[in-house]
Amino acid sequence: MYVNSETVPFYLRAIGIDIQEPQSISAYHTPFPNNTIWLDDLNSRYDSSNRIIVFCSELHESTVAALIALDRPRVELYICGVINHEFKYAQVHRWMDWFHTSVTFYRENPDALARLNPFSVKPLHFDMLLGCQRPNRDYVHNYVVDQDLKSKVLLTYFRFWNMDLRQSDQFIPEEAGLEYIEAPNGTVHQVRYYGRRMCLSQVIPIEIYNRTAYTLVTETNGVNQFNFYTEKIVKPILAQRLFVAIAGRHYLRNLRAMGFQTFDGIIDESYDEIADDWERYAQAMEQVKRLCQMPQEEILSAIRPRVEHNLKIMLTQDWYYNPNT
Repeated sequence: MYVNSETVPFYLRAIGIDIQEPQSISAYHTPFPNNTIWLDDLNSRYDSSNRIIVFCSELHESTVAALIALDRPRVELYICGVINHEFKYAQVHRWMDWFHTSVTFYRENPDALARLNPFSVKPLHFDMLLGCQRPNRDYVHNYVVDQDLKSKVLLTYFRFWNMDLRQSDQFIPEEAGLEYIEAPNGTVHQVRYYGRRMCLSQVIPIEIYNRTAYTLVTETNGVNQFNFYTEKIVKPILAQRLFVAIAGRHYLRNLRAMGFQTFDGIIDESYDEIADDWERYAQAMEQVKRLCQMPQEEILSAIRPRVEHNLKIMLTQDWYYNPNT
């Protein structure tokens, strides 16, 4: 058995493979940022391996192109999302790494969610924590300014991927239980939250959520070729919140396929079917604008059965291994 990183044995065990048993397997975790070294190595081992297993926790355009190129017999792909491609030979499995790692602390510490007030009326309607600069986030920022919504939402836009968040006036710290332990590595800020090591982005911003009623999810990628699901959707689900997604087409449809309920009928979610990126973003933001004009009591009451269902699904599913996917 060959593995290309120290994390791969853990992933193999999580999908039911006994790594102590001699077997002809070459297993890889795709690097981030992506490069061709792992792919060249995989190709060199392909003929001598009975199984090629690839774990991908970061879906970006270059990574997706590499995975599509691996549509070959004996290849098994474990993907943190959905790729809009019909694979003919490779076996493709749901492997929601960001769901698993973001949920673990809250499974083990359910009281950490007790400080949230998900069904009380808030001073503001939406949190919009836009993070690093991307086209879908530029669109949101400009829409909020143009539509004069800044007084109704909590909007931050950090923009820089290689700068310590704490140096920015766009950072609102979650003070309780948080200890910063490392300088940032790209977009990843490692912290200890009540003693557990995790990414800062995986910490539910309780103080912000208690000031805002709903969440705008601006995913890492908003393209149509694939849907990449990250901690950005995990947090509002754990916090029992309505969310609007600025993401790729069918982001909501694929969430529903995983067992979650979204909010059509309370808002118009037909934006999820729109192929054109800018039209899809525009229709999603129209729902944001509409919600900012509606009484929160009515919406918070209507969403309660769905968000309670979503919390249960997020906490109880095995996001690393489902033999039916």
